[in-house]
Amino acid sequence: MTSDEINALGPDDFAQYQDAQEHYSVDVAALFQSPNQYMSPQLNSISVSMSGEGVIGVSLQYPKQQIDYESSNWRIIKRIYPIELQPKQADVFYFLSNDGGTTLKAYKNGQWITYQSTLLSQPSQNWSNIMQDGMTKEELKAIPSDQLNSALLPATTVTVVYVTEVDDISTAGYISKITVDYVENQFVKNNLTLSIILTSGERQDFTGLTKTDVENFIEWLNGRQFNKGQVFYRLKTPGADPTVSQNNYFINYYLIQKVEVKELN
Repeated sequence: MTSDEINALGPDDFAQYQDAQEHYSVDVAALFQSPNQYMSPQLNSISVSMSGEGVIGVSLQYPKQQIDYESSNWRIIKRIYPIELQPKQADVFYFLSNDGGTTLKAYKNGQWITYQSTLLSQPSQNWSNIMQDGMTKEELKAIPSDQLNSALLPATTVTVVYVTEVDDISTAGYISKITVDYVENQFVKNNLTLSIILTSGERQDFTGLTKTDVENFIEWLNGRQFNKGQVFYRLKTPGADPTVSQNNYFINYYLIQKVEVKELN
């Protein structure tokens, strides 16, 4: 038969095999004939579609993956990015946890909902609930940073759990690569002095700052290395004069030569 004749085969052509006997394999043989000695024909793939009734070894599978991140020094989670790799189309749903997976969290319709881990104990039986309660990759990527921080931090471990519905003979290759964009704590003390040496050589000291104040400034400074963020940074310090509640300093990135931080007892 030619390839067109094979593609034209339908269920009725295989009716002779639908008997009481069990058939464990289907073999396909192909004979290649090259038009000349410089060409080597090849067959890329053969696809066989089956109804699934009475077929041994072909069924829906529900692999579950859990990824744990050591997060004891995380200060901010900016975003969580999943990239799904699938040989065939498959549905994937995600949950988050900050207690090692004992409880699961999902951000749905602007609010967090908590579930027990038993929801994923038998995915094949609970799949309809998992689809309703879990997050898609789009929903996971869209969670705002402030919501991630309020729901997950502080914690020693942040966990991403996902379940995939695979309609294939093997679950190999069905994975989701998770990237967590986070910022770590850089200081321990909460009484810091920030010193900025300008390109002119002038030194400016800002005292009485919290570690959050300084870490936010360092994060802005790091971002400016990649042309991210505003050119001017507003640094707020307590007012030394009783009549001043707060000082606001606007610092030009292009005038900064060096930065020093002292942690005071």
